[in-house]
Amino acid sequence: MIAKIIISAVIIIGAFLAGGYVNTSQKTAYVNNQLLFDGFHGKVELENELLLLKNKNKEILDSLKRLSFEGHLPEKEELIRAFYKQQESFARQEIELSELYTSRIWKRLNEYVGEYGVMNDYDFILGTYGEGNLMYATEKKDITNVVLEYVNDKYEDN
Repeated sequence: MIAKIIISAVIIIGAFLAGGYVNTSQKTAYVNNQLLFDGFHGKVELENELLLLKNKNKEILDSLKRLSFEGHLPEKEELIRAFYKQQESFARQEIELSELYTSRIWKRLNEYVGEYGVMNDYDFILGTYGEGNLMYATEKKDITNVVLEYVNDKYEDN
């Protein structure tokens, strides 16, 4: 009985191996997503746009704040309410724009990393944040710096 089970297991394993179900020649590597994101030149450009908007919003809020100190009591309360309402509106706008920019950056990075993978014959390029999705990989499989150089060159060419 045990011999039949062992023979059956050997036959099944042999069939998988012979059928090509186990492929040990796959080319796999990983990138550190945070380093890739932070080092991407496209991120810097969008961050600068967001900073310009924040500075413009700050100027408007500073003007409203100054006016609220100069006004008479009934005006002052109205200006203070306008200030807080505008401050809240700007904060929402900045968050939405930041999320939109982050989405655009990841879309472009995914596109460029995909192109890099195809050009360099990778089967898989994994991304890691160090939060559990890739718990360990040998450093020789880390291609973050090479991919970062590629995505920045690609971005600069566009």
